[in-house]
Amino acid sequence: MEQVVPGVYRSIVPSHTLAPYTATNCYWVGGRRQVVLIDAGDGDEPGRTVLEADWRDLGSPEVVAIFATHRHGDHTGGAAWAHQRFGAPLYLQNRDLTPALAEQAPWQHFSDRDFRVEGMILNVLEAPGHTPGQWNFYLPETRGLIAGDNVLGNTTAVVAPPEGHLGDYLATLDRLLAMQPAWIGPGHGDLIVDGATRIQTYLDHRRERIAQLLAMLRQGPQTVHSLAEELYPPAQRAAGEWMVRSHLQFFEQQGWVQARDEEFWIAKDGLDDFSR
Repeated sequence: MEQVVPGVYRSIVPSHTLAPYTATNCYWVGGRRQVVLIDAGDGDEPGRTVLEADWRDLGSPEVVAIFATHRHGDHTGGAAWAHQRFGAPLYLQNRDLTPALAEQAPWQHFSDRDFRVEGMILNVLEAPGHTPGQWNFYLPETRGLIAGDNVLGNTTAVVAPPEGHLGDYLATLDRLLAMQPAWIGPGHGDLIVDGATRIQTYLDHRRERIAQLLAMLRQGPQTVHSLAEELYPPAQRAAGEWMVRSHLQFFEQQGWVQARDEEFWIAKDGLDDFSR
C-alpha cells in the first residue's frame, strides 16, 4: 500500500485486466476511524488478499462506502466480496448498471455531488467516455483526481464502442482539464504527479489521431482494418481497431465522414471544426 497524499492510499490489486497492466488501483480515502473504498478489483483471491491486508494496515477503519468508478469487471468484480466483508453500501452510476451487475451485488446510485468522510470532501463527477456512467472523484484540498480508466498511468486510455464514446470522452477531458488537478490516481499504472499536463497530453494525442485519420481518409475510402493496419503494430492491432472504430463513430456523428459496406470516406473536412 502507498500513501498518495495525507488521507489517500493506493492498493495495487492484482486483476485480470488489459495489457500491459496486471493490476487495478483501488483507493482508500479518509482517516483513522472511517474510510471510503474506490474500486475493489476483480474479486479473485489475490486481489482480496491485498485489500484485506491493506485495510488492516490502515488500522481496520470503518468502511462507510464503496464506490465503483465504472462497470468493468476489473473494478466491480470484488464489490460483492467487499460489501460482505466491510458491510458498506455499494455505489455505481445508473448508466453503468447492467442486469448482470445488478444480480451480483446490491448496487445503489449516489445522487449527491459530494461525499464527506473524516473531514475530507470527495466531489463525485460524472465523467462519461470510457463507459457511459463512469465516475471520477476530485479532492479539492489537494487538487487530486481519482480518474478510473479515463486517465491511465503509462498508456493512453481505451475508448471502445459500443460503450465507449469518443465525443463524450473528449468533453470529459475538457472538464477535467479545467479543474487543473495537481495529481491523478489512475485506474491502472503509475501515479501521475503532473495531472493537468497529462490531461493536456491526452487531448493533444486525440487531436493528432483525428488529424492522422482524416488525412488517410482524404486519400480515398478506407476500412477499419486498413486504417488500423497503417497506424498500429501487429501486437496492438486488435485494440487499435476498436480505437479506429471509436474515431469513425465520432466522425460520422460530426458529419465528417460517410460509410457504406464497412468503407468510410470524407464527407467534409472536419478538422477545422474540431476544438478542444
